[in-house]
Amino acid sequence: AATWALRGVYFVGGVIGRVRGTHARLGIVPFGTANNIANTLGVRGSIRDLVRSYRDPRVVPFDIGVVRGPFGVRTFVESVGTGLVDRGIVTMDAEAPHAEQGDVPAMLKKARARYGELLATLPTQHLLLRTAGKVIEDDFVLVEVLNIRTIGPGLRLTGKVDSGDGWFDVVAVRAAEREQLAAVIAAEPRADAFTPAWTRLQVAEIELMGCDSVHIDDRAGIQVGNGALTLSVRPGAVDVLAPR
Repeated sequence: AATWALRGVYFVGGVIGRVRGTHARLGIVPFGTANNIANTLGVRGSIRDLVRSYRDPRVVPFDIGVVRGPFGVRTFVESVGTGLVDRGIVTMDAEAPHAEQGDVPAMLKKARARYGELLATLPTQHLLLRTAGKVIEDDFVLVEVLNIRTIGPGLRLTGKVDSGDGWFDVVAVRAAEREQLAAVIAAEPRADAFTPAWTRLQVAEIELMGCDSVHIDDRAGIQVGNGALTLSVRPGAVDVLAPR
């Protein structure tokens, strides 16, 4: 059986949570703005083209993330992070409704502009990341634990991300790398002609300590109070349909 999700990450995430552990397969028809999950899976094009492609789809395993913190235990499908993206989501939500709503290029352009403005004056956070055999401690403007390729307004912070490989891709941008991140924000959505030199890790579990607040997928401003977060992968938790 197939279950269909027809909106952005918050709606899709809720559907994934419901079909996880069942025999259902999830099909996505993107109606959001950045459509980050759909783009990671190669699901794009007109509704008519998508319907045709789903007549003979491939089945793709999709990992689910689990985050434990002062707020309890939650699952996520896109990313968990602190710093710029968390602040960016809070800011864009506070400014809603947007005159550009429904105009995808205009919304992405506006969101990227806001992210760039925030980054220029964003306070750093002294964070500690701990994973198997490795500890990183420094002042950061962004840390993201990624399960998909792009986040927020189509930001691509690392290279290829496989959402079904059983690994998170972690990006940590230090205060001294603020200008590199500004260049990524200014690039066209999902452009990948650059290879930033900031810290990138591939892990199945990681602990993050020292942040004030985080976002979990599109829910932002979740207070942590410098408590510890532990994030782990549930490999291939959901089967997703994707075009061949």
